Amino acid sequence: MAVVNWEDWVSDPAPALTLADIRDVEQAIGVSLPEDLRRHYLWGNGGFAIRSEFILPERGLEYDVAEWDSMKYLRSAEGVLFEDTYRRLVRDRKLIPDQLIPFAVNGGGDFFCMDRATQGIVFYVMDYCAEPEVAIRHLTGSLREFLDILVTEEGAMLKTCGSVPGGTRRAYLPE
Repeated sequence: MAVVNWEDWVSDPAPALTLADIRDVEQAIGVSLPEDLRRHYLWGNGGFAIRSEFILPERGLEYDVAEWDSMKYLRSAEGVLFEDTYRRLVRDRKLIPDQLIPFAVNGGGDFFCMDRATQGIVFYVMDYCAEPEVAIRHLTGSLREFLDILVTEEGAMLKTCGSVPGGTRRAYLPE
């Protein structure tokens, strides 16, 4: 499989991370990240989503990824760091259950999270944070599967009106 650059998936990414950077973040938040999430952040460090549309018509699911959180390095003065989001929403305010790790946000302020127990990806609706069983929407069984489903807005139009041309849905998550 050809290597795909993170810059093909996002605009305005933060500086690249090292494994030591990720370990610093893990220590700061008090959580070891699942290996897939570590590999993801070594591949690319946040940014505004280009492949932003998550669509599974057979399950009636359509979500947009507005922004991937960056770690350690802000992309801009308005940016929010992954570790700040985790501390604020999971650890301090307990608005997101501690089994979830938020890594991206949609335009409405809801989060895409990795479930630490299953390593599946869920969408967490903040309006229902007092009822986590209602707030959690299971999307995929893995980060790779989640990335494989993401398409551009143009791809989403093709997908909802037919099939996406071959190859436009394949993600690259380094082994």
